[in-house]
Amino acid sequence: MLHTGVIVTKNEALQELSSARGARCTSVELVATNSWSFNFEGRLWLNVQCPWRITSECGIELGSEDHGQQFGLPAPVDGSATAMRLLGDTPLQDLFVAEKTGDIAFEFESGVRLDVFNHSAAYEGWSCGTPSGFTIIGMGGGVTAKVIPKT
Repeated sequence: MLHTGVIVTKNEALQELSSARGARCTSVELVATNSWSFNFEGRLWLNVQCPWRITSECGIELGSEDHGQQFGLPAPVDGSATAMRLLGDTPLQDLFVAEKTGDIAFEFESGVRLDVFNHSAAYEGWSCGTPSGFTIIGMGGGVTAKVIPKT
């Protein structure tokens, strides 16, 4: 199936993704080098190929570059397990998309936040979608686009 992209505004994106509010993060997986997948009870998926971090009231709890690093700990950081510990127990409260940068953020009821930084003028940093088929892409240069199946 071919796809075409249509530029969407921050508000259009948030309206489409709002059905995921209240969902819990049910999986976080490193699927390839620098490529992460987050799932929210099957109501929302997020694929990330750019830097991300999880913050709390204490500061940065985990960054995408922390996975596999030892940092003087007894064992290397398991990014998937740590992300699930931080995100998995609390419902998603809100989502934010930055208009100029195409960054996306997920805020949880516990105050924990997942920030995804679209960091390229040319490469797509992330994609996010719902079971309805809606998909939004954080495009290079900071715009967002939704994917429309072409028949």
